[in-house]
Amino acid sequence: MMSKKKPFSWRKAILIIFACFVAISISVVSFVLIVTSDARLDLSKLTGKRQVLAKVYDENNNIISDETALISEYVNDNTKNAFIAIEDKRFNQHNGIDIKRIGGAIIANIKSRKKSQGASTITQQLVKNTHLSSEKSINRKLKEIKLALQLERALTKDEIFKAYVDKIYFGNGCIGIEEASNYYFGKKTTKLTTAESALLAGLAKAPSNLEPKNHLEKALERKNLVLGLMHDQKLISDEEYNSSISQKLNFVCSKSKKNKYENYVEAAKTEACNILNISREELESSEFSIETFADEKAFDSIINNITAKNNESVGAILVDGKTGAVKAFYSEGNFNFLNEKRQPGSAIKPILVFGPSLQENIITPESFLLDEKTNFDGYEPQNAGNVYSGWISARKALSNSKNIPAVKLLQICGIEKAKSYAKNAGIKFNENDNSLALALGGMTEGVTITELATAYTTFPSGESKKCCFVKRILGKSGNIIYEHKPEKSRVFSDDVSYLVYDMMKDAAKDGTARKLSNLPFEVASKTGTVGNENGNTDCYNVSVTSEDVCIVHITSGSTKTIRSNGSTTPTIAVKNILQEYYKNSPPPQAKIPDSVKVVALDSRALSQNKICIATEENMAFSTKRLFSKNNMPTEVFDYKIENEIVVTKDDNNKKYYSAVGKTNKPNQVKKKNDDLSSIIDQILGL
Repeated sequence: MMSKKKPFSWRKAILIIFACFVAISISVVSFVLIVTSDARLDLSKLTGKRQVLAKVYDENNNIISDETALISEYVNDNTKNAFIAIEDKRFNQHNGIDIKRIGGAIIANIKSRKKSQGASTITQQLVKNTHLSSEKSINRKLKEIKLALQLERALTKDEIFKAYVDKIYFGNGCIGIEEASNYYFGKKTTKLTTAESALLAGLAKAPSNLEPKNHLEKALERKNLVLGLMHDQKLISDEEYNSSISQKLNFVCSKSKKNKYENYVEAAKTEACNILNISREELESSEFSIETFADEKAFDSIINNITAKNNESVGAILVDGKTGAVKAFYSEGNFNFLNEKRQPGSAIKPILVFGPSLQENIITPESFLLDEKTNFDGYEPQNAGNVYSGWISARKALSNSKNIPAVKLLQICGIEKAKSYAKNAGIKFNENDNSLALALGGMTEGVTITELATAYTTFPSGESKKCCFVKRILGKSGNIIYEHKPEKSRVFSDDVSYLVYDMMKDAAKDGTARKLSNLPFEVASKTGTVGNENGNTDCYNVSVTSEDVCIVHITSGSTKTIRSNGSTTPTIAVKNILQEYYKNSPPPQAKIPDSVKVVALDSRALSQNKICIATEENMAFSTKRLFSKNNMPTEVFDYKIENEIVVTKDDNNKKYYSAVGKTNKPNQVKKKNDDLSSIIDQILGL
């Protein structure tokens, strides 16, 4: 007998659905309560006349930053409307969260299949910046919503807005709108015009990329966007919109009180944010203590010996060559040396050309290169002053900064191979950096002063050490959150690195950096000059001792020209800086590694552009040179008795011997392999 099928019960189904809904709701509520149980609103972080900031200390634990930031008296309607228009147009209507905006963001993100829009209100941003981290998680978002709702009940809208603009980072070390208004426009917040307010409101999104000191076009474009939104939302009239769009802004971009550590503090705080993966607002509101490597003696040595003139900006950095710790960084002028890149000119040659060429056994320091006008498939570089030296040793080519030999070596080594070494040293290339002009520093974007300093810590050890400002980061209670460990990268073998260092010593003795020649300690140096058809735009001196790297960079920051070149003003500045810094404790000579050997060469052969070892019976004609033990000369000079021996003396009465009569083909370059011999011969003019 078949059983009867029970009829479908809507009542039972509804009860089951309701029970599931209740269970899910209880679970969600329980989850939210558990996740947000430790979220507590602390009004002391939002109110007060002055805001406590992260503290920055030098290497001796002396504070080098201002401990507090200015708090605005009140914010005028122009400024408030500008921020509301771009950040939260329903700020005055919602209770801390904007349901309509959340819905719109969800739909937009679904359509784009990625998280392209956010929905945080000004209230949410304030509690995130002062109470929470930037972690992208559901837990953090739930805490943010809870605190935003509580905050709306605790403070008025005006109080919330004022606290918000007093916590924002506006770039160039400015925390809060009062400091930003003073820095950018030289006035109090209450005096800001609508156009000025719109510009500051626009900075909040990405101050480093939008601040007008170095990104004026982007800043003005963003300012006009804010004004357009204010007009669309009827916060300003047609007349005010038109006048604000056309208003010319007068930027001051300076602080009333100059702190010599200002640039260093800014670099240290930026580095701390990157280390902890937090925003600048979070760093400041968390009251961290940042211990740095700042050395007052190094700062004073720099400040006493650099001056920005006319339309120039000058920056100087002193870095511990063994660890990468930045002892001092200081600049004058409008150029942002920490973030903005400029072409390095010939300062790139040791890293990109001569180091790789030695490492690949293409040359030795004494190899002869033909320095003459050369066309490289349409590329025709020139030497400084259009002067060419004929056959010249690699050592002389580097110390005298000859361009043609450098381009030839880059072509032989291969651009990608050479770049691989420079990348290991810390140089960053644009994807379009693929031409032989790289040998002369012709980069699409260029380098920052810290990137160049990192690269030069490679000498004389062979390992680069990433430049760093932060030694330790401590929490509010003194607990260690972060402690620095040097980041090292092997670039060249110790023999190659020392040989390049030794070649740069010649530049400091009688080459392009010869103004360093009377320093009472060992120094290696390289100059660099960048120019256009109107004159020079940038110049460098990069000097290395056994302990430190010192760089002085002078730039117009644009295509405008400057009066200096690498051999003059920056070299003189470096000389004075190092002389003062090492006054009481000069650096020792760099230790020659066991992989570098002293070889006696026949000076008669050198006079004929040949590299030959001196035999025992010909030691009277010998001169000592340095070589890698992995690439040493073996050829003996084929001396003919009928050759006339010419004896000359220099100013120190030292004898030099040369043979004339028979000419020999120079053995200037060690071939990479037989297949490349004909190519190398053609390039070098053999």
